[in-house]
Amino acid sequence: MCELDIKKEIGRRFRVFRKAIGKKQIQLAREIGVSPSAISFIERGTSFPKINYIDFLHRNYRLNIDWLLGGEVPMFSVVKGEGKKCDSFLSCHVACHDPLYVMYMELMELMQVSVVEREILGELSQIKSTFKNKLKTLREKNGV
Repeated sequence: MCELDIKKEIGRRFRVFRKAIGKKQIQLAREIGVSPSAISFIERGTSFPKINYIDFLHRNYRLNIDWLLGGEVPMFSVVKGEGKKCDSFLSCHVACHDPLYVMYMELMELMQVSVVEREILGELSQIKSTFKNKLKTLREKNGV
């Protein structure tokens, strides 16, 4: 299956899911924080849904990501307790509409470029080392 076919199938499933949760494109776009055309592009198979859109739908409407990607599994994830929301599948602990979330997602997009990814990971490694040393010093100082 080529990329175009995959986009079309994911777009079709995205539309089926949106209708299953009873949302119009404009309503879903508002909830996710995007333009209605972004939803339209996904549903027509012009673009893939961004990971934060999928995460939002997973957390708030129990979208089963495996189903969206073409799996022969239920559309909705099973969670214990009726009406409960799913946990995020992203490792980010920032709420979807928090300005820091947008910065996090921009950082994730930048990391798709291998040169940028290496640079960011190098910086993070230095920051981690610095904070480990500071934490060690604080623990020693406080006798912990």
